[in-house]
Amino acid sequence: MSADYILDLDRISKPILTHHKATIVLITPAPPRAVRRFVQQSSLSIPVFSDAPRSLYTALNMNFRFDSKLEYRVSSRHVRTTVPEAWVKGFVKGVTEGLQGDPRQQGGSFVLGPALRTCTFAHFDRFNADHVPIPDLLTAVGIPDWREVGAFKYWDEMTEEEKAVVKDRRSK
Repeated sequence: MSADYILDLDRISKPILTHHKATIVLITPAPPRAVRRFVQQSSLSIPVFSDAPRSLYTALNMNFRFDSKLEYRVSSRHVRTTVPEAWVKGFVKGVTEGLQGDPRQQGGSFVLGPALRTCTFAHFDRFNADHVPIPDLLTAVGIPDWREVGAFKYWDEMTEEEKAVVKDRRSK
């Protein structure tokens, strides 16, 4: 899951999620130290959990569901990083912080029902920019009128003032 997408998930209106009894949780195979560093550097307000042994990933049989080619198909409005930027950032991060797993490994997005007993929505990423659009997640959670209620705005729909607020929050 790209950092751009994670930051977009973090911009979803928390009061609207709370009103609909929904919570966003991220689970990553990154080691706990890397998770803490990312959460601190990006000022995330959503919980992020480490599954370094990839227990959940394995339980969902995710390794066998994807086109595992190293591809960077930008098909998501949530990806604002260019291909060269992504490769340079990944290389620098690998050198300075150590490798964090197989870059071909893909994730997914899930909506779990009451008491976490049922999965009401599942999206398995096929490649690294194949993120489910946030409006689709909001609809799956029960917020079909996400735009009207102000639950989320795409980055390219935000005013410069709104972007400045987000950037200022991230820089603290």
